[in-house]
Amino acid sequence: MSTMSYTNEIIQIDEGLYCIKDVKSINKYLILGEEKAMLLDTGYGFADPRPVIRSITDLTLVVADTHGDIDHAAGNYWFDEVYLSLYDYRNLGHIEHPALRRQQMEYRLNKPGSTLGQEMDTKEWMRHGAYECRYCLIDDGFFFELGNRKLEVISVPGHTAGSIAFLDHKTGYLFTGDSVMKYNVFFAPVCSPKAPYELLRDNEPLLVYENSLRKLQKRKAEMSLLFPGHGEMGISPEFIDDLLVNLQEIRTQTGKHERFTTYRGSQAIRHAYKETLIYYTDEKLWEYQRVRRNPE
Repeated sequence: MSTMSYTNEIIQIDEGLYCIKDVKSINKYLILGEEKAMLLDTGYGFADPRPVIRSITDLTLVVADTHGDIDHAAGNYWFDEVYLSLYDYRNLGHIEHPALRRQQMEYRLNKPGSTLGQEMDTKEWMRHGAYECRYCLIDDGFFFELGNRKLEVISVPGHTAGSIAFLDHKTGYLFTGDSVMKYNVFFAPVCSPKAPYELLRDNEPLLVYENSLRKLQKRKAEMSLLFPGHGEMGISPEFIDDLLVNLQEIRTQTGKHERFTTYRGSQAIRHAYKETLIYYTDEKLWEYQRVRRNPE
């Protein structure tokens, strides 16, 4: 089953799991239990996702964010209540910054092949913000009971301070947000360094991210497939190992490094290992090479 829409495209993965893809880029997941359904991430929220969700299920809906970035949490205003990590709740203010909202909207409106302008009210979207719903703050070890389906929250700080993953104990699926994926794990700004809103949200140190990956690595036996917030879905848990190798090569300055200017003018470095790609800055590297790992 696949239903075309630029803002809310439905892709059925299996009987109890759907991806509602936002602007051909963000993977929002709808997970069905026997008693409740769960939406992981609300995307940009350019258009109302609720009719699309109700075309799939009429179960009571629980909504949660893997992290608080604008492309994953700006759509929170469509819902009454959203679960989010305490540590990213503090950073939601960047979503409200008019310059960031306009920049993100115009970028998506002007992408080749975009039909976003036919599906959204630009003035209406610009007037909304992050704090129009009620937040339930969660942390490591919290469980969601959907009815014959239990999802565990695993704290994985790195890409953001409050990044969390969700482990489905029924299927072994791990929903990773932007923490584990093929390519494009960011520890570098993609916005202009002159933009004041960029100062409101920074990535955690690379060592924090490494520790989160090691935490996931210890639980790989419980995982069957990984479902990232972008890109290919249903990838192997081996990507956790590959990202750790990538980080080791970054720290030792070995492997494939490339300096470049991002599409919005900021400077970054990217490092590839197999099918993983991590973006970082000189500041992140300097910090990473000088902090000490805790002994095992």
